[in-house]
Amino acid sequence: MPAIKNIKLISSLEKVYDSDSIPATALSSFSMLKNEKKSFQVAVDCESDCEAELKINSDFSNIKAYSVEHIKSDYPMDRKTGDDYYRYSESGYYPDLLLPTENTVRLRKGINVFWFEVDGNDSTVGTHRVTVSIGEKAVSVDAEIIGAELDFKDFVYTTWFHTDCLMSYYKFDAFSDEYW
Repeated sequence: MPAIKNIKLISSLEKVYDSDSIPATALSSFSMLKNEKKSFQVAVDCESDCEAELKINSDFSNIKAYSVEHIKSDYPMDRKTGDDYYRYSESGYYPDLLLPTENTVRLRKGINVFWFEVDGNDSTVGTHRVTVSIGEKAVSVDAEIIGAELDFKDFVYTTWFHTDCLMSYYKFDAFSDEYW
């Protein structure tokens, strides 16, 4: 039996670090357009390392689930900045990597976070309930599909590619054979 103390739905805009507790503000609903994708997170506070069953109950045809993993950052910010608005500025582990997850999830002692992406493309206009169960605990959120669509004709999408991080991790020089 998993030793889950608490489970809460939170916004996709929240970042939950290893030293954090579950955020106080819970997410109870959100809205989205018919052809939009929307994300939310579920934070789980566990008393010990364990495995639990993950279930998603909804009439949405496409909900993807991911485990939020912490990645080591040796250089999270420039030390010369005069900005005091960073939550953390030292090297350490930061929530960044989303790993697809299946029906059984591994929980470590402390706070675990799971990311869910809802695709509204095949859904009817109206309110749809999404229930996420992890072990014996469950949380629900209401997702309202609005009867309008995003117009992607003039939509600009940019993907940033940080080669400096790859060069640091794999230890190669810029523009070398390994780089290309």
